Amino acid sequence: MNIYLFLGDLSSKGGIERVTVALANGLSKFYDVTIISLYRETKELPFRPHKNVNIIYLNNDFETSMYNRKCGLFKGLKFDVLYIKRKISKFSKLEIEFHESDVLISCDVKMSVLLYFLAKKNNSKIIAIEHFEHDVGNVVLRKIRGILYPKFVAVLSQTYEDKSKYLKWLPATKHKVIPNIVSFMPADSTKKKIKQNIVLAVGRLTNQKGFDLLLKAWALSDTKGWCLKIIGDGEEYHDLMSLISSLNISNADIIPFQNDIQQYYDSAEIFVLSSRYEGLGMVLIEALSSGLACISFDCPAGPKTIITNDNGLLIPTGDIEKLSKAISLLITDREIRKNLQAQAVKSVDRFEESNVVAEWRELLNEI
Repeated sequence: MNIYLFLGDLSSKGGIERVTVALANGLSKFYDVTIISLYRETKELPFRPHKNVNIIYLNNDFETSMYNRKCGLFKGLKFDVLYIKRKISKFSKLEIEFHESDVLISCDVKMSVLLYFLAKKNNSKIIAIEHFEHDVGNVVLRKIRGILYPKFVAVLSQTYEDKSKYLKWLPATKHKVIPNIVSFMPADSTKKKIKQNIVLAVGRLTNQKGFDLLLKAWALSDTKGWCLKIIGDGEEYHDLMSLISSLNISNADIIPFQNDIQQYYDSAEIFVLSSRYEGLGMVLIEALSSGLACISFDCPAGPKTIITNDNGLLIPTGDIEKLSKAISLLITDREIRKNLQAQAVKSVDRFEESNVVAEWRELLNEI
């Protein structure tokens, strides 16, 4: 069985790229695994595939794609159709052939369209992974998803919160819930770490991640002697820096994406996820595996799968005042903070590579 995982740009610094590489590395211990990237923006890879994972780039340079094009709904739809046709033609020229026993894994709806036509010739199996909540995406993508996904051998979502929504239009035998893999080792309780008064947030600087909401809550919180560090790149950098200035915040920094993110988890005390919507929320799992006390917005799906009363605080999504109070509570009450930290690492065992890969192997044996 050959397994192919498809991405837009393997060199991107996003969460989907991170978890795809982690999955490829885990599966490569048992199968022949290839990552196919439609293009690449940079030569450097922020997330390193193991040496036994094959990598194919359809374009060895950056290109305007169905993932980064900037146009309206209808012009965008036309662009995407033409783009997918060009990629199908590219596969033919490169003589990349898929067989009936092969498994093609899609990372989103647009990629699923491409894989549907690639797999059609040889009846290869397709597995679609949904990384976000069921209702995220425009009406066109949701319509396409409803037509295509029932044709695939399996559709994976990250949490059980959305299961009932999928089962309204997808056969129960085809829907699976398998989480992502935590991409680095849990905190070593025997190793002494130098903790600092740092509240950490990690993610792309986009509207989805809600860092504007976090900064507004931070400005209202009791943060004397503490610092907020937001780590990530993205289009909202200048807007967020302007917000820091307008709110007169002197103890918040925005730090560019880091390849070695573990050192920031190790030095922080508290982690905040302020997303407006999420999938599983890998940074939240990583924060827990690093022993941080966590606060998260209670998105419709994702965080409630990870956060319980024992290991963190869930706040109504978008409620800046309650987020501010939660931040102040964990900063000022050391006992509550330490109690949450004590429960953090043991609460994320189910996201370790060995456990997640075991679920994948069971699925692959079924199909």
